[in-house]
Amino acid sequence: MKVCRVCNIEKPLESFGRAASCKDGYRNKCKKCYKSYYKEYACKYKMSNRSKLKKIDSRYYETFRGHFNRIFNAIKRRCTNPKCKDYKNYGGRGIKCLFASFDEFIQFLTANFSSEIQYLQIDRINNDGNYSPYNIRFVTQRENNQNKQRVEE
Repeated sequence: MKVCRVCNIEKPLESFGRAASCKDGYRNKCKKCYKSYYKEYACKYKMSNRSKLKKIDSRYYETFRGHFNRIFNAIKRRCTNPKCKDYKNYGGRGIKCLFASFDEFIQFLTANFSSEIQYLQIDRINNDGNYSPYNIRFVTQRENNQNKQRVEE
């Protein structure tokens, strides 16, 4: 049994999270109190450091890895998430991303393309094919706009 520092109620040890830094190996706050404390703290931190967090994000996405992380996530979302607005044009048509992970995607890019591809857009060679190592290329925005599927209403 242990007393929670916040609610001052004696509770069994299962009600406390594990913490290697505490002498007895359990946190000083019960799980319920810790959760509410953490939510409040995290919210305050995000609100007070919003501009700082935004700068960190933008700096990451300016890097080669960060830029292609955003692109890879967009590809996966278009191909797998039915709630995505572009799903009908990708996953709905049976197009899949055949890269198993982001790391595999990055290894392929670094092995086969120069670092200048960061300023280009990804495109599929065969418009009905999957996103696979043999079916992607990098083109300018102008070339990509000319390669769109025309939808007639």
